[in-house]
Amino acid sequence: METASPLVIAYRRKPDGGFGAEQYSGLDAVIALPEIEVSLTLADLYERVEFEA
Repeated sequence: METASPLVIAYRRKPDGGFGAEQYSGLDAVIALPEIEVSLTLADLYERVEFEA
């Protein structure tokens, strides 16, 4: 999670082994977490963070 702008890089395990990176940016982005049947918005994640203009 970044503090200068709404940005998250999620690392997920790949079926063949290793990990792949997924980047989400902007407060309207949604991170799907199907393993636990949840979606997380960056707006919720950054709820109390104020960004400089």
